[in-house]
Amino acid sequence: MTRTNRLFMSCCCLALILGMVLVFGSLSAVASDPDEGSIIAAGTNTCIRGLDPFTGAAPVISSQVRWCPFAWSPDRTWILCETGHCLYRVDVGTGTATLINNAREWWYADLSWDGTRIVASAATRELYVMNSDGSGLTIIATGPDASFWEPRWSPDGTKIAYHSGPDGATEIWLMNADGTGAIQLTNRVNGEQSCHAAWSPDGSKIAFSTTPGLGAPPGQIWVMNADGSGQQQLTSFPTNNALPTWSPSGTKIAFRHGDTHWADANQVWVMNADGSNPHWVWTCPPEERSGIFGDETGLLAWSRPARAGYVFVGFLPPINMPPQPMSVFKRGSTIPVKFRLLDSATGAPVGDASARIRIERVADGVPSGVNEPVYSTQPDGGDSFRYDPEAGQYIFNLSTKSLSLGTYRIHAAISGDPTDYWVDVAIR
Repeated sequence: MTRTNRLFMSCCCLALILGMVLVFGSLSAVASDPDEGSIIAAGTNTCIRGLDPFTGAAPVISSQVRWCPFAWSPDRTWILCETGHCLYRVDVGTGTATLINNAREWWYADLSWDGTRIVASAATRELYVMNSDGSGLTIIATGPDASFWEPRWSPDGTKIAYHSGPDGATEIWLMNADGTGAIQLTNRVNGEQSCHAAWSPDGSKIAFSTTPGLGAPPGQIWVMNADGSGQQQLTSFPTNNALPTWSPSGTKIAFRHGDTHWADANQVWVMNADGSNPHWVWTCPPEERSGIFGDETGLLAWSRPARAGYVFVGFLPPINMPPQPMSVFKRGSTIPVKFRLLDSATGAPVGDASARIRIERVADGVPSGVNEPVYSTQPDGGDSFRYDPEAGQYIFNLSTKSLSLGTYRIHAAISGDPTDYWVDVAIR
């Protein structure tokens, strides 16, 4: 081979290598997107579709329900939906809809981010909390002018955002998980109203829509801090925008976009969380649009951050979980702190997790609650939960001898899980 040929072959190889680097580098950049693999559940007049926010593919998840996909389970295997004012659990793999609760005429609902509780608004202008299987139905709020539209759990489960007010003049409100302490976060002008609250995955922000009234401009997407401060408009389209939903990473927001009424916004767009790079992803097929407003389409629900193969079932008795009254223990006694983890796929107990306990004082007073029995079990040392295979639960016997009277927050930190699992108890 001549020197010229060798030089030519070397250049070709170098070009090939650079080409491979560029190509695979590009693929790597796409694959590194933190939201890749996530799905947006999109409701239509005939079904629930699973929209890929990157490709625009939208296969049907289920034709047994329509309109209202509210929230994904933490393991992304099922979706909380409503059809015919009944709540259903829709299996993502099979499309099967299983009835959860039909005890009331349900309008809107949401699944807590840990998958254990449901908050739901009824046609009777009442707000309820129940377990994720529909049991334990408990009313937490009611009022003549309080419609409690679209209640949304905060990621840590301590707050519920919703929109409420006289018909045609709703605003975003925030309450505690037990229904107390309601405060108004927005106050629109020029005939607009605020609605469709959506929490960011880290709980620091709430996105919401403004819905146009008579003579008002088209609705837009806004964002604010969780306390209502720092309200900022993200979109400014001449057509309407509504129903924001955050990506699992919190870096993007999907929303309906289209006509002059929010219900007619039959396209799905995605933008960065700061409002930049808004772009079209999908348009609902004409045959799947219908309703009292014309080309009406349903809700959006972006899958939430994936959990590590299990579901945290909640803290177990003798500790009460909201909305039940707070458990009050006698100072000097032992508190059996227990919780259970279930395999996301099989529902079997998971016993190989590593968990540590942490306790912090949150208030001086002792609120009214349920005085629990005095437990004299030998306290555990250290800070690690131990697993009881017979009971299928984790347990730590917490000593209260060094605690003064007041209210305390007990945390269970599970290795590899960023979720902060906690519950409040009182010492009397």
